[in-house]
Amino acid sequence: MDYKKGITINLILIFILSVFLIIVFLPEKERTDALAYREVELLQYHVYDIVAVAVINEKSRFGLIHKDGRISLEPAPLGAVLSTEALQSYLFRFSKLMSSSTVSDPGDKSVYGLETPRAQVSLFLTNGEKVRLFLGAQNPVDGSYYLSKENEDTVYLLAESEADLFLSEPSAFMVSRIFPQLEFNDLNQLKAVELTFHNSALPAFKIENRGNFTFKMAKPYSNTIDYEKTLSELIFPVLALSSGTPELLPELFTPKEKELSLKIQLNDEIFNLFFFRKNGSLYMGREGTVDISKLDETMVPFLKLHYLDLLNESIYHCNVYEIEGVVIEDLTGNEDYNISLSGQSVNLQGTVNGVSVDYPEMMDFFRVLLNTGIARELSEPLDQNQDVKLRIRIYKKNGSMDQLEFAPDGEGKQFLYINGTAHFSTYNMIIVDIKRALSELVKKER
Repeated sequence: MDYKKGITINLILIFILSVFLIIVFLPEKERTDALAYREVELLQYHVYDIVAVAVINEKSRFGLIHKDGRISLEPAPLGAVLSTEALQSYLFRFSKLMSSSTVSDPGDKSVYGLETPRAQVSLFLTNGEKVRLFLGAQNPVDGSYYLSKENEDTVYLLAESEADLFLSEPSAFMVSRIFPQLEFNDLNQLKAVELTFHNSALPAFKIENRGNFTFKMAKPYSNTIDYEKTLSELIFPVLALSSGTPELLPELFTPKEKELSLKIQLNDEIFNLFFFRKNGSLYMGREGTVDISKLDETMVPFLKLHYLDLLNESIYHCNVYEIEGVVIEDLTGNEDYNISLSGQSVNLQGTVNGVSVDYPEMMDFFRVLLNTGIARELSEPLDQNQDVKLRIRIYKKNGSMDQLEFAPDGEGKQFLYINGTAHFSTYNMIIVDIKRALSELVKKER
């Protein structure tokens, strides 16, 4: 009797266990069977097949216009600097959009959040067709999103990384700037730029803004520099620096890998940046933060910049439109010349010892006068030399004055003292050319 009772109890337990297993595993089996785990091409186009993309999501509405090989953002935020790479990447990723899986026999699409989608994207093609995609709810199991195409019954699953395309905002296409965007008229906000090169033969140097868009070298010594060369080789590239592509390095860089430290002063704010290499790539960081960015090396043309490059092969620089008057003393020929200037641009007028000089001839003379070629850089600066052969005083409209003095260096060249100190020697021919041009100018106007 006990034997039969035991069998009965065991059978009852087996039945209960079977029911329990069916309850537990059958829904999972049904859910698993409902998903077809295979990648599916949602879109497969060439980038040039897409003429526009319109995005509507919970946070923003925007469009990308693709025309003549260029991609624009509409509407573009006022004053925004857009990343061409980000725009191109966005369009390319959409042109090759893949689904991670599909839901077979999905039934009521409202279950997947597709009746009230989180985002919709419309692609406009060169052949006139329009493709519309709808992004639904997020799958809590794997984080993917449900997606459908207009006029199709299939429900797709889209990886979370691809769903970000639908949820993007215009800010995703903007260059992340290190400092505020400066217009040319705001250039005087830049007070100083200092470069220190590490483990390199390149010497450190500093450029200062003396006001009124006048940049001068302050280190390793005070000297005028070529305005256009300084803007194109240093100032504009520095101000155009963006944060690049954020990067998480597997290990910290070592001091030996640091190539350049860059100190920028905008008004009263100081930015200390540094550049280093890791595995052949160029990176940038900012002192006091942990942010590291990977850079395209074309963004940093000043990485190998020698301060002599900013002189552009001439010792002294001055814009003729800054000049009010010039006094030239030929101490060997015992002749003095007084030059005065008035007017602006092509209306500039000049006189030499009281005699009027036409604009073209005056400009030709100043091109010779300011062509102070570099023969060599002196190892040590020299103070005032008494054996001066030619002295030039340049009076500027801002009330300042520069004095240039030429004295023999004993090696067939001339020391050029600027305001009492010589850092370079120049060629004898410079003096010859200045005297000849001055003599011809005076002779022509008599």
